[in-house]
Amino acid sequence: MNKLSRLQVTFYMAAIFLAGGVSGGAISSRFGHRTYSGPPSTRHLQARLEHHLNLTPEQVQQIQPILKRMVQDYKSVQVAGYHQMSDILSRHYEEISKFLTPEQQEKLKRIEHEGKERLNRACGEGSHGKKGEDESRERKRQD
Repeated sequence: MNKLSRLQVTFYMAAIFLAGGVSGGAISSRFGHRTYSGPPSTRHLQARLEHHLNLTPEQVQQIQPILKRMVQDYKSVQVAGYHQMSDILSRHYEEISKFLTPEQQEKLKRIEHEGKERLNRACGEGSHGKKGEDESRERKRQD
């Protein structure tokens, strides 16, 4: 290849690379990972239904208690899911620890603790307390 051909190939490759980056960025901003911010609020649900259904003030009053119960039910299911995830972490980390050295087991305990902390923060329970650990142990005994 002569110099002009190499320069052209390099230019076209760079242009294709740039076009891919731009299109990938555009697609990911539109359809990419969205963070979960928790259950919707009663106010948000009400506003959305009012807008889409053109609810009357009387209808809004009638459905408000239902929306409140819906949000509470959603939160209950979410918290139960977090507790199940915590139990899953414990059970599998316990299995893994059997194959580790004592030093690795200590590190795994810290990893497990940090994972449970994140779960507890995500479900709004603050720092990982004894209550969650006791409930987890009690459920294991019952199984």
